[in-house]
Amino acid sequence: MATFEDLREAKGSLIRKALGGFIVVAPMDVAVPDKFVDVGGGLIDLKALGYQKLGWLTKGDGINFSRDVEQQETESFGALEPTRIDFTKDVTSAAFRCQETNKQVLEMYYNLDLSGVTADANNEFSFENEAQPATIYRRMIYIAKDGNGEDAKYIIKTMPKAIVSEVQEQAWSSESELSYGLTVKATSDDELGFSVRHSFGGPGFGALLADMGFAAPPVGP
Repeated sequence: MATFEDLREAKGSLIRKALGGFIVVAPMDVAVPDKFVDVGGGLIDLKALGYQKLGWLTKGDGINFSRDVEQQETESFGALEPTRIDFTKDVTSAAFRCQETNKQVLEMYYNLDLSGVTADANNEFSFENEAQPATIYRRMIYIAKDGNGEDAKYIIKTMPKAIVSEVQEQAWSSESELSYGLTVKATSDDELGFSVRHSFGGPGFGALLADMGFAAPPVGP
């Protein structure tokens, strides 16, 4: 006879935490990686591919992902519950607050392309809000880490065609750092055929694949 614990099959080793993370962005003409972990178990060089970091994020906020899902129900004569349910909307968003004032963050917060902005001899630069904001899509990759060294596990989300959908208020105060709150919405990339890709990798996942329900990679000759 099976015991309660046998049937529950709960494994604390499969509980993950995002102990740290970062976000990188790139223009739409930059390639989206298929893989993020190299043969040595480390992350590939995203900067060499053309991605730029957004820098530090507020600790309390981290990165919050949400899905806006809508369904359409078909009801039939004599049936007490819907006889058909169709998904009509499924949009993933990410909300976060950047702490660094750098070019990438400013471009996203103000919805601008600042590639042509340069500083003068007095180290001053400026830019203006556009009267008619442009629609700017970007590649965005979110990477979180759980564990270190041989136990490192990376949890990754890729948005190949993301757009800033909301900006939060900004406070100028001596009690807190200048920060930039953003909400980004994922849209489907026509060429790649997806709006969000979820990736898991790193040496720490090697001993967990079977418990997670995935087949282990084939052993080479």
